[in-house]
Amino acid sequence: SSDQYLSKPVSPYVGTTNIIQNTPAFVKNSGIELNLAYDLINNQEKGMVLTLRGNGSINKQEVGGLTAPIIDATVPAYITQNGGMLDEPFVFPYAGVNPDNGNMLFVAADGTLTESPTDADRRATGKNRLPQIQGGFGFDFDYKGFFTSATFTYAFKVWRYDYDLNNLYDPSNLGQFTVGADLLNAWTPTNTNTDVPSLTASNYGFVDQSDRFLWDASYVRLRNLQVGYRVPKKFLEKTFIRDASITLQGENLFNITRWRGFDPESDRDADVYQYPTPRIYTLTLDVRF
Repeated sequence: SSDQYLSKPVSPYVGTTNIIQNTPAFVKNSGIELNLAYDLINNQEKGMVLTLRGNGSINKQEVGGLTAPIIDATVPAYITQNGGMLDEPFVFPYAGVNPDNGNMLFVAADGTLTESPTDADRRATGKNRLPQIQGGFGFDFDYKGFFTSATFTYAFKVWRYDYDLNNLYDPSNLGQFTVGADLLNAWTPTNTNTDVPSLTASNYGFVDQSDRFLWDASYVRLRNLQVGYRVPKKFLEKTFIRDASITLQGENLFNITRWRGFDPESDRDADVYQYPTPRIYTLTLDVRF
């Protein structure tokens, strides 16, 4: 575990009384890391070796020492408080669409539904964009000159705002920018069973201070896959070639994720004008003299 000390100035926030400035506090990170490798098959006579490998870490973050919560007056707002994590989204819980008029619904502090949340209805989500579980796993296999290896990476319990999806759902972009096809399912008097608010919802301005677009960015990614053949030494003994091999490699071949944006690994707030992690194929011929 480790402790880090912070000192953070805070801007005033309407409706919030627990504002402090330059308050020293500590952040405690505790957890475990594990790295394993095991030869499942190791038959040198048959030239067959299969190695399984994996690594992972689990981290728990906890803030302490504050005399009152720190709230950042941003859009959305973030809170840092004792017993929680750094910069948890401090937002209105989104509850869907009012079937009577197409406005957005939120969960109030007393558990009821409201179209007009107040600052008292905000709550910490217990989520942030730092993964609590992350690591990788894979295998290496060799058999009589043929070889293949794969490496997967993963991250769980990580949450990000999908600003790109928010932009695609924004009805003010109609006629100006690309929007998502889901807007075709927006609330109308004849389409009331939907989770997409009316294109003219009177309270759409609350969306940026809600958790509607706070999405699970957990993923498992096939980071690297190699398949190749290494020419046996006995076939090269009477040549000027000392070693030769051919390899086909693929990088970032697929993701398993619930994230709807371009890339769950991105460290940017929005990727709409950026390139996601590319998928790359490489064919290599390695000849050594």
